[in-house]
Amino acid sequence: MTAPEVVGVRPRRRMRAGLWVPAYAPLVLILLGGIPIEAQDGPRSRVEAIAALRRARTAVQVGDLPEAAKLIQGAGDFAKRADDRLVAAWTHQLEGESALGKGDRPAALAAFTSAYEGFQALNDMVGVTGSRANLGRLLVADGKPQQAVAHLEAALDGYTKLNQTFEIAATLGDLAAAQQAQEAHDAAEASLRKALALHRAAPDRQPRMGPDLLAALGACLMRQGKHAEAIGPLKEGADLAKTLAAADAEAEARASLGVAYQRTGELDRALDEYRAALALVAGATTGTGEADLRNNLGALEQERGRPQEAAVELTKALDLYARAKNDAGTARAWCNLAMVNESLGKNSEAIAAYEKALAIRRGQKDSAGQIAVLDGLALLYAAQNDVAKAREYQTEADTLRRSK
Repeated sequence: MTAPEVVGVRPRRRMRAGLWVPAYAPLVLILLGGIPIEAQDGPRSRVEAIAALRRARTAVQVGDLPEAAKLIQGAGDFAKRADDRLVAAWTHQLEGESALGKGDRPAALAAFTSAYEGFQALNDMVGVTGSRANLGRLLVADGKPQQAVAHLEAALDGYTKLNQTFEIAATLGDLAAAQQAQEAHDAAEASLRKALALHRAAPDRQPRMGPDLLAALGACLMRQGKHAEAIGPLKEGADLAKTLAAADAEAEARASLGVAYQRTGELDRALDEYRAALALVAGATTGTGEADLRNNLGALEQERGRPQEAAVELTKALDLYARAKNDAGTARAWCNLAMVNESLGKNSEAIAAYEKALAIRRGQKDSAGQIAVLDGLALLYAAQNDVAKAREYQTEADTLRRSK
């Protein structure tokens, strides 16, 4: 019998801006008697340009991208007038951060690349290190882990020389993501444990890093099949997120805990964690957190021998996935609903559900997902004595298996 499809552990991946303000800038501003306010026509000195970029970063962080663009433009204009290559490099850095705020990763990659090249030409270690860290994060997100690892390892070396403990821990977390993308799970686990040790030495520096690193470690252990071992860090992360009143992080940690408990056969505990997570995310207008949880609850109820309850949750999941236009989630829920109908002896309804899932997965070129559905369809048609149909689907499944 095919196992229900559960949404696995997905730790939060936050794109951080990195260390961008030149190390000497605060000292320069103090010597000049405070942060200057640039003239209406834009910065007239390096110090004013740096001050503008500081304000631009604040604007990016609060979501005021038009104000950020104006300030970045002013700093860039000064850099051109004064032929100030250092300000130009930091301007590119802020252009990258602003592009990330807009969700424009290609523009961010181009800007961070320009910043890196500018800092490299100036032999500016602070700038080179920060820009390489940002490039590494972007390349992880773009599915280029080998290039990402090269940048992140160089950034680690730079932050170590600069004695930037917080950035070392954060970059180790990013490196772990790249290593996992390369299937180097042992190396990723080691990176995450080092990051956690550094964070625990100074937890107040960036409290939200703790739940993120613990979630990432739990995910890493789960990918290695260490489900029981993953429970510890996931529970610690959930408790820490609750202490920090970080509802989103707590919800994700509890959802992941539900998966871990389900994998270890502790179904009642899994149910408690899924329900706790659902209480934190129900009604959210963005993302598919509630849909994923409803799907997992449905799969869990089916595993607990409660098919009617499972059908209720899966129907809700299908509606939420449809609203979010999440085809992968929709296909997953249809597969689970097919299994529920099969267990209730409703073979025709099960076939219809599998067919809907198959249509989606063929469009997505999801060969592993197609194989699972085709095997289910072959079994159901065989049960109905439709040998031709059963052979058709089984042959297609076997062909896909051989091509993998």
